[in-house]
Amino acid sequence: MREGFVTPISPNISLNFIKMGLPRLKLLMDVIRTCIGCRGKFPQKTLLRFTCHRKGTLQVDVEKKLTGRGAYVCRAEACIRKAFKAPNRINSLLRVQLSRAVIVQFEKTLLEWTEKLSPGVALPEGKRRNRNEDI
Repeated sequence: MREGFVTPISPNISLNFIKMGLPRLKLLMDVIRTCIGCRGKFPQKTLLRFTCHRKGTLQVDVEKKLTGRGAYVCRAEACIRKAFKAPNRINSLLRVQLSRAVIVQFEKTLLEWTEKLSPGVALPEGKRRNRNEDI
């Protein structure tokens, strides 16, 4: 290989970017996740993520940074209802054993939370909710 010659790894990235220390994932493409309700594939930014907290409760992960196993669902009411239709499925996806009451209560909380955001509308790009804001 000639000195100074850069071999492209993919059409979107070259070794120069790696040498400069730029993050590769942001250069390649948006992260794609699957909605557990409709099983459609969407950019991670448009889906809601929830995780199982160590205390045995479910929690909405607004910033998508909480630790633990999580799942993604669309903001549409139909997807949320379909995802939580079978509590055993939530338990198997999150690999935990939560009671049916906890799962049903979280479904109601999630539906109320999405209504606050205006039904069917995602948060505008760049807008984030405060951590202290009630869900």
